[in-house]
Amino acid sequence: MITEFPPDLPDDNIDIIASRLHNQHISRPDFTTPVEVVQWLGAVQAQDYAAAKWAVGLRMKDGSDAALDRALADGAIIRTHLLRPTWHFVSPADVRWMLELTHAASMPPWPIITAGLAWTHPYSSAAIWP
Repeated sequence: MITEFPPDLPDDNIDIIASRLHNQHISRPDFTTPVEVVQWLGAVQAQDYAAAKWAVGLRMKDGSDAALDRALADGAIIRTHLLRPTWHFVSPADVRWMLELTHAASMPPWPIITAGLAWTHPYSSAAIWP
């Protein structure tokens, strides 16, 4: 937890920093489970898997690598392509409406993704789009 700031920062910068740390639950990590964090944030960019786990654990009272691994293994949170074709942690309760909201604008059409990959199975697009 950050409790001190460099002495040469102007007061308004310190207030902004302190407010952001507070509002992001970094200076006050009061969540108890990974799913609480992910649901509160909406989604967590998880392209860098280790950093994403750290970002979730940072906001928990007793966040640990094992707790995140367990939440993912149990399906309490999932890692999927949600916003842009990059990985995100999201709650299973939120994934369908988020995909419906974002997939048309943020995901390139399936034929572009598969061009040159020789994927011709008729169900391949159904595996990606809801």
